[in-house]
This record gives sequence, structure tokens and C-alpha cells, in this order.
Amino acid sequence: MFSKDTVITGKQKRQEMLLFLLSFGVSNILNVLAIIFYKTPFREIYTQMFVVVILALVLYLLTIAVRLVIYFTKLIIKKK
Repeated sequence: MFSKDTVITGKQKRQEMLLFLLSFGVSNILNVLAIIFYKTPFREIYTQMFVVVILALVLYLLTIAVRLVIYFTKLIIKKK
């Protein structure tokens, strides 16, 4: 009747946190490159932080989608 409890290990939590931090870092680098390219004031680093966070979330969700595609592809290949 009840589903099994899922255990998330410390290793998995660290891996996901590092992946999100990597996404956040890439977003920040893209923000700085845009500031340099468009010659806008460097205060945009702080004023556009919400955009950086949203972009980081989008990048993180894209990595999850890619990992799911890889996972299901491996499942299909194993069944054959």
C-alpha cells in the first residue's frame, strides 16, 4: 500500500550541489561576458543576479533532462 522510502546518500547530495554550483558558475561567467561584450556597467553583476539564478536553474534542469535521457536509453539497450 505504501511505497518504499527513498534514501538519498550524502554522496548524491554533494554531487547534485556541485552540479548546481557549476551551473551557477557558468551563469555568472556568461553574465560577466555579456557585461564586457555590451560594455555595460559592472554593477550589473549584482543587479542581474536574479537572472543568473534563473539561468542556473535552467541549466541544472537541462542536465537533469540529459541524465534522464541517458538513463532511459541505457534501460532500453539492456532490455534488448
